[in-house]
Amino acid sequence: MQKVNLPAEDLVRARDFWVGAMGFELVSDAAYDDTGDPQRRWVELVPPDKRVVLVLSPPEAGQSSAAGRLSCVLFECEDIEATHRELTGRGVQFTSPPAEQFYGWSAIFTDPDGHLYVLNQRSRSE
Repeated sequence: MQKVNLPAEDLVRARDFWVGAMGFELVSDAAYDDTGDPQRRWVELVPPDKRVVLVLSPPEAGQSSAAGRLSCVLFECEDIEATHRELTGRGVQFTSPPAEQFYGWSAIFTDPDGHLYVLNQRSRSE
C-alpha cells in the first residue's frame, strides 16, 4: 500500500494536526485551482518512517467524513505507553488508553474530524 485517502472537513486544520501533533512531514500542499478555496487542494503527508502517504481531501458531495467510526488505520509503535504519553503531550486525544488485547496492546485516538485510529504494539517486553 502506498497511499491512504482521508476525508477531512477542514484540510488546513487536519494538515496542522498531522504535522504538529502526530509528527508527520508535509510532502505536498497544492491548490487544485485559483479559486482560493482552502478545501480545493491536494495535501500529502508522510509519517516519520515514510512508509505510506496520507492524502487529505474534502469529503465527496453528500458524503460524511465518517467521523466517530474506526478508520481501520493502525499505527504500529515499539513502546505503546511511551508513544501514548508523547502524543497526549502534543494534544492528541485518546478515547481509550493502552490496553492489552489478544494480539498485543492498543489504544484508540481521534483526529480533529473525529476519525478514530488504533495505536498498536504487537507485544510488550515485561
